[in-house]
Parts: sequence; structure tokens; C-alpha cells
Amino acid sequence: MRGDAGSIGAAGALGQAYAQESLRILILVHTIFNMKIAFDPAKDRLNIVHHGVSLALAADLEWDRMACREDDREAYGELRLQCFAPIAGRVYCVICIEDDDRYRIVSLREATPKEVRNYVRHRQKRS
Repeated sequence: MRGDAGSIGAAGALGQAYAQESLRILILVHTIFNMKIAFDPAKDRLNIVHHGVSLALAADLEWDRMACREDDREAYGELRLQCFAPIAGRVYCVICIEDDDRYRIVSLREATPKEVRNYVRHRQKRS
């Protein structure tokens, strides 16, 4: 599932370029209850060292309450998503790649206070 900014209409070339740049946020809505996940065991060990949690914990994410955007901090060569969702009342940040029938988990950590505020604001707008 990929979001699409859609057509910009009759905007001029400069306005169209600005509009396309300002619409780079990708929001995905998921209604998934038993999502299959996969991860590299070596990355899992590193994630535990760096973030204190196993990538396996991503299986417990509340996928139906997830908010995502494209992770475009680097040119990864594939579409990576930065998503936020709760696990037992705490908001987590997960970096993942959508494959056909599963998510490949790259990183998982507790969200920062700023990320939690943004996630809560996003959820309130959707209510």
C-alpha cells in the first residue's frame, strides 16, 4: 500500500514543483491484526544493544493504530517506512520495509517525547 499525492491540477510549473515537494509525507492506514514480520538476527542483536528492545517485539505493535511515512533520510534503494504505533500503551518507532505478505523490521525503539506528541496529534485529527 503506497500513498499517492495525486494530481495537482492546473498549477503552474513552479507551483506544481512546490506542491509536489510539500506533499512528500506518506501516510498509510493499516487495518492489520496478525501481521507477519521478519528480521535479520544480527540486526536484532544490534537493536538490543542500541535500543534495548528486540525486533521480535514488533509483532506486538498495534498495527491498526499505526501511522507511517516514508523514511527518506538516505537513499536506501527501497521504500523504507518510519512508523509509529503503541505496544501496551507506549509508542514505538519502527523502521520497516513492506514485502508481499510481511514487514521486514529494520529497527525498533521507543518513540521520543516529540514523536509521541506528533503521533497523538495525528491520532486526534483522525478521530
